[in-house]
Order: sequence, then structure tokens, then C-alpha cells
Amino acid sequence: MDAEGIGLAVAASSNDRTAHGVLAICTRCAHDNRRLPAPIQRKRMIRAADRVFEHPEKFLCAVVPSIGAARLAVSLLGHPAHALATRAALGWDDGTDHAEKTP
Repeated sequence: MDAEGIGLAVAASSNDRTAHGVLAICTRCAHDNRRLPAPIQRKRMIRAADRVFEHPEKFLCAVVPSIGAARLAVSLLGHPAHALATRAALGWDDGTDHAEKTP
């Protein structure tokens, strides 16, 4: 999944609280998850986070030093003025210039 296909970004910690990160959920999965009752949504997200922290190289995930840093990154991803810079800082930048070009 590329950074453009992100439907939801969440801050998460591993079960033993030693790893923290920002996890990207694709648009389709985020939409499917929203249709479920809240307790089931939470269980699915916990299982997904566990899988991501076991093999972060397989997923769009950025491991960060603390849960606070992860929460800050998720907040900045949701802010239009900071989203591109945050994606670049997380290593999720695709290398293209998304800024509008003026003649």
C-alpha cells in the first residue's frame, strides 16, 4: 500500500508496551472496520497491531520511540498543512512533489 491509499492512521503499542508506532490501514479495510460494532472494531485493531509489530517490514508502519510521538504523528497526518511533511518524516513519502506548480 502506498501512502495515498491510507484510509486510517492509528497510534498503537505492542502488548508488552516496548514498541510503539503509527500504523496505516488501507481505505478498504478502514471502511469495512467502521461498519462493525465498536467492541469488534477494537479487537480487530488490536490483532492488526500485534501482526504489524511482529513483522513491521511487511506493512506501512513507522516505529517511533513513544506512544506520545505516535499520537502526535497521527494528529499531524490529519492536518492538511502538515500531512506531507509528516509522511516524509515517517518514511511514507513516495518522492513526488504534490505541491501545486504555478506558472
